[in-house]
Amino acid sequence: MIYFIQDSSSCAIKIGMSGKPLSRLTDLQTAHHARLVLVGVMDGGRYEEQVLHSKFDRRQGEWFDPSTALLSYIRDNAITPQSMGFPSVGGPLGRPQSVIVRRLCFIRDIVMLIFQWVLVVTTATMSCVAAVLANRAGDGSYVGTLVLSVFITLVAGAVASRMRALLLR
Repeated sequence: MIYFIQDSSSCAIKIGMSGKPLSRLTDLQTAHHARLVLVGVMDGGRYEEQVLHSKFDRRQGEWFDPSTALLSYIRDNAITPQSMGFPSVGGPLGRPQSVIVRRLCFIRDIVMLIFQWVLVVTTATMSCVAAVLANRAGDGSYVGTLVLSVFITLVAGAVASRMRALLLR
């Protein structure tokens, strides 16, 4: 049986094969930081799984981008866990995402990329400013520059970590 499991944080969809998709969901959830949702199952074996893996945009391993093509495929070919007699599995993402949810995931990802880019540029700029100030001091010592660069990098990392936590709520 082919299953489609969605990560509620990254919106990625895992395409895998198991005779017991609910047990597989439980096993995956144990080792996964974000909530996972079983969005569909369909008949198939290893060959069908490999065909699906080659058909859609891979993120990493067996995790795929929630593209329109993949979501349409799930909607048209898979059946929901509830229609197979499984208990209700999942919440708002218990079925393929709406256009709004996909867009919100995309916007969140773009905001994170922009934020990380701004932090890198800011850190590099501050390091250059520190180097210029140390050079103007005339003592030829760059120890102060190194300490300031490390401090700025640590602060930027803490801010990035906090921003990521806020955006992934």
